[in-house]
Amino acid sequence: MAVDFGAPVGCNTRLAGICPSPSCLGQVAQLVEQRTENPRVGSSILPLATIFSSAKPTIVLRNRIPAALIALCSPGLLIADGDAGVLDRIQVTAGGTAATVFDVARAVSVVDADEIAETMPQILTDALRGQPGVFVQQTTPGQGIPIIRGLKGSEVLHLVDGFRVNNAFFRNAPNQYLALIDVHTLSSVEVLRGPSSGRYGSDAMGGVVQLITDTPITGQPEPFSYRALARAGSAERTWMARASAAYSGAAHAVQLGASGLKAGDRRTGSGQKLPSAWSSQGADLGWHYQQARWQSWLDVQYSEQPATPRVDELIAGFGQQQPSSAEFEFRPNSRLFKRLRWQWQADLALFDQASLQIGRQVIRDDRRSQPLNRSRVDLESNRSRLDGVLGGFARQWGAHSFSYGFEFYRDQLQSSRRRIVDGEQTIRRPRFPDQTRQSSQSLWLADRWQAGEELSLEASARLSRFTLDLPASLDLPRTRIVETTPALDLGGIWSVTPDINLIAGQGWAVRVPNAFDAANFGPRPGNRFNVPNPELGTERLRASELGMRLRRPQLEWELFLWRSTARDRINSLETGELTDDGEVVVQSANIDSARLHGIEAMIELQPYPQWTLRQVINYTRGTLSTSAGQEPADRIPPLNGELSLRWQPSAALETWIRLGATARQDRLSARDRADPRINPEGSAGWARFGLGLRWQASETMTLRLQVDNLADRSYREHGSGVDAAGRDFWVELEIR
Repeated sequence: MAVDFGAPVGCNTRLAGICPSPSCLGQVAQLVEQRTENPRVGSSILPLATIFSSAKPTIVLRNRIPAALIALCSPGLLIADGDAGVLDRIQVTAGGTAATVFDVARAVSVVDADEIAETMPQILTDALRGQPGVFVQQTTPGQGIPIIRGLKGSEVLHLVDGFRVNNAFFRNAPNQYLALIDVHTLSSVEVLRGPSSGRYGSDAMGGVVQLITDTPITGQPEPFSYRALARAGSAERTWMARASAAYSGAAHAVQLGASGLKAGDRRTGSGQKLPSAWSSQGADLGWHYQQARWQSWLDVQYSEQPATPRVDELIAGFGQQQPSSAEFEFRPNSRLFKRLRWQWQADLALFDQASLQIGRQVIRDDRRSQPLNRSRVDLESNRSRLDGVLGGFARQWGAHSFSYGFEFYRDQLQSSRRRIVDGEQTIRRPRFPDQTRQSSQSLWLADRWQAGEELSLEASARLSRFTLDLPASLDLPRTRIVETTPALDLGGIWSVTPDINLIAGQGWAVRVPNAFDAANFGPRPGNRFNVPNPELGTERLRASELGMRLRRPQLEWELFLWRSTARDRINSLETGELTDDGEVVVQSANIDSARLHGIEAMIELQPYPQWTLRQVINYTRGTLSTSAGQEPADRIPPLNGELSLRWQPSAALETWIRLGATARQDRLSARDRADPRINPEGSAGWARFGLGLRWQASETMTLRLQVDNLADRSYREHGSGVDAAGRDFWVELEIR
């Protein structure tokens, strides 16, 4: 079997017969041969040696071409079915194994490198719009989150090659931390929809967003390579550049890159100018060493936004006569990530593959704010240092593919706050008790059982122990919260025919309260002020799903119906008090339960070899149960979808038309109606129309052109704090 614990998986060849790994073609040929003889055998788990081939793609083709021209077996990429000519995407997130999307017992989407490049993203979430089960929220242009099956923030687990991004102050609401990962360092993004705590632990309630890093490749035919990218956009006067260089030897490979972006104030479809100018900069280093049975990687990533304004605080929102703040900037926010990874093969009784990674993530969240019509300035600093050790093992026993492992994480927070009034500085109570510590220890086990030619079953179970240590503060004694939680995921696939799979799944997920939930002290949106509550308990969610996938040479289709019930949800409870500034004092508590259900559908049709039609439709409905009764759940996305038509007359030229749209959302909770980011009468429906073109001018040069919001419509995505950009022209030049 092939198992992934955070390292690049698989291999792939380039066009024109260039194959960096000679064994790659043989491995894929073996898989294609197996699938041709019996499409139900060998289609889901790639050959064992695949996991240890490190090659990455230069170009990913989305159209169907003969199997002889392409052989891919890497996360987020495609593998050719030698019989039907269908290209299947390979993912690793659903069960930790390298498997085609068609053959996993979970709802999972893959955004490959080609699709990421096509969206010309400024931040990661720009590449996730239009995906099944995903809706994007932005409080300000330099930030964004995915909402998956009605859940958001720390209710969704974010990973980089298996390592957690979620930290101790990751809030269960819109936040800015995902935008601190440079989207140009990624080879693919995998979105696992639905509860996954049995495999991935706390926070994996709505789903998992796994970011697969682009890593250097050993054994390339050309030892030196480079990539330069320059882009400009009109609606925000955006300039962006990316440069990277790599060296590839027989056993060693190294890659170095740097990125920079500068965006001005946004022009909306109504002609309004928003105070939204921001910038980012980053650098990354990757090193890879490979031997016959083992390989290792070193990854270093740094990204910073020096000063990003929170736009919804600087403009009057719904129900407001004036803005809340004269100044509000995340200044600065940054992420530093360092990690070592090892993988090796061994023919032992308990495992034949093993993986280990040791990493550290440091996130800095500093802020500068000044309330409107007040002379005081608040300066805030918060830092999270998250250390992790992850290990995994795998073994094939007959019809069972076992994997098991452990995870240890330890997060330490530094927090401080100062206030300046008339030039005099005073120390204020920090947002979190300084030196707060949060740790977790987990053991997990997963199995895929090929119960028959048409039936396979999957199960993942995890037992975790969480500890939150809160030092004594002004009105909070030293507190220690300890939670031990089990979690379980179950799934199965019945292959009705070689072209049709039926999927069923059940999951029991958890979200353990973190420092933000239990110890946050300070302002919250909507004129609220949060005070700590160290008595919080674990959120729990039970969910089920039924799905169907169809795959034929000219047609791919999937449909998922899902339902989830969350209890002991953490939400803000008014204490009945007001601050001196008139803010409503609130405290987090396990006071709510919610029922959510929805539909996710995707169809991709290729009536002619040069034409591809794709449509995605998402529908979510939620009901919140509180002590006061029932009401619509918070921030539930409206009915939404995307329709695209693609024409590729040759390998060098590709053009597309894309239409994104949402229906009106007027099922609002009381909290939604009180949020100045959301119209209390309901968010209006909208439609956005765009055009794009890619021209491969030569072997080394690619030109991309795009027009977004062609009709210059004025609209706002539901729950966002900023209107969308107006008509936006983009041009990009890439040289390899």
